[in-house]
Amino acid sequence: MLQVVAGIESRDAIQKARTLASGLGQICRHMHDSLNYGEMVYCDGMETLEFVADSISALLWSVQKGLPSEVAEREQA
Repeated sequence: MLQVVAGIESRDAIQKARTLASGLGQICRHMHDSLNYGEMVYCDGMETLEFVADSISALLWSVQKGLPSEVAEREQA
């Protein structure tokens, strides 16, 4: 669903992943506080956490896949 392709800077993808991770942390803290106060946690909230975590993972895996491997760099040197 999300990937880094030619013409898209890896830094932009990493920044987006960082922003998503920050938001994910905020949602988790809110859910934690809600549970501590005896409030309900709904399935939609848990699905949101999963989606955001998957989005972060997809962005980071795509950036990593696009980076040259250390082995290839050593062979060229």
